[in-house]
Amino acid sequence: MSSGKYIIIKHRGHEVPILFHPIMEHDMFYLMFVDKLIISAGFFETYPNQDNHDEIYVSVYGHSISLDKQHRKEDAQLIKELLKGK
Repeated sequence: MSSGKYIIIKHRGHEVPILFHPIMEHDMFYLMFVDKLIISAGFFETYPNQDNHDEIYVSVYGHSISLDKQHRKEDAQLIKELLKGK
């Protein structure tokens, strides 16, 4: 299992996940992406699929107090696609 924090930004019409270490704060990325729309933020965990080792499960939860943003269910799929290289 791996875990961390994330934000989703809107860039050139696409929702893009930014993943980072759990000891970092969400608001560290605010200045970096101040010109972008921050859509959501939260925490993620990945789990291997025991039946298919090429597949992973991603769960998202929580929220960023510093950014005042919640996680969304669809964030898990965006993170999964990023990790799988799509």
